[in-house]
Amino acid sequence: MASALPLVEGRRPDDERLASSLLHLAAVYAAQGQYTDATPLYQRALVLHEQLLGPDHPQVADVLEAQAALQRTLHPVRSLLPWSPARRMAARARHIRERAERALLQAFPWGALDVRQVLGEGAGGD
Repeated sequence: MASALPLVEGRRPDDERLASSLLHLAAVYAAQGQYTDATPLYQRALVLHEQLLGPDHPQVADVLEAQAALQRTLHPVRSLLPWSPARRMAARARHIRERAERALLQAFPWGALDVRQVLGEGAGGD
């Protein structure tokens, strides 16, 4: 695994593949229990994704969710606190996803629809 990092780092910093490669390599390290190796790679992947795609891009949410999962693994009790890094990262990822979903719904020619509009007034367990 140590031989993979130089290959990844050989890419240009503005190459989106570098950010994705760092994310995937961090996930492999995390899956192997090498959390101290995974943490800085997740952080670098987050910075690169934000720089290349913007801070509200859905792929940034992927990195935030992965980082939050790692934080929950490393600090299970502290992660339960509302102000913990894991909670903040997960909340930010959720907000990014919600904004992306709203934007997608607004892109439809008929706009965002309520479930009751699609299925009829009786929908929703009434």
